[in-house]
Amino acid sequence: MNIANILTITRIFMAPLFVYLLIRDPYGFITVSVFVLTSVTDALDGFIARHFRQKSNIGTLLDPVADKVLILSSYYVLTSMNKTPLWLFTFIIGKEIIVISGWLLTYILSGSAKISVHFLAKITVILQLCTILCVLLRMPYLVILYNITAAATVLSTIEYCVQGGRELTKIYVK
Repeated sequence: MNIANILTITRIFMAPLFVYLLIRDPYGFITVSVFVLTSVTDALDGFIARHFRQKSNIGTLLDPVADKVLILSSYYVLTSMNKTPLWLFTFIIGKEIIVISGWLLTYILSGSAKISVHFLAKITVILQLCTILCVLLRMPYLVILYNITAAATVLSTIEYCVQGGRELTKIYVK
């Protein structure tokens, strides 16, 4: 177990703590601090894995799981508390359902499936996390950020669909 993987696992376990704090005190200093710390570990684990040659299969699997646990649980709670719009949560969870379904389809048809994380997907995660932070900080003009985040989420979904289509084409063109 390397440092990058420990950070990723820590992030997975910090998500429920953040959700608990979010429910108890959505705008509290501790809530915001735990969210910022959890979000920073997202960037830090990837940086450490790349720069210190700590990439691993388990890290490759757990990193997107950690992202999904934090982002989906956060938006679920924020939406249920009427702090973020339902349509934004729908776009975000819709993307995850589409990407995971496409991955499963590719895996079933080919016996293997690899999802390459593209630049737009990374930007989308950053926007989704920044949106949560801005909600916690009660920033003005959130609707603009909601729209930008939704647009990035949709574009990222399209990019994953194109990538999945290419993978399926490789299977059937052989």
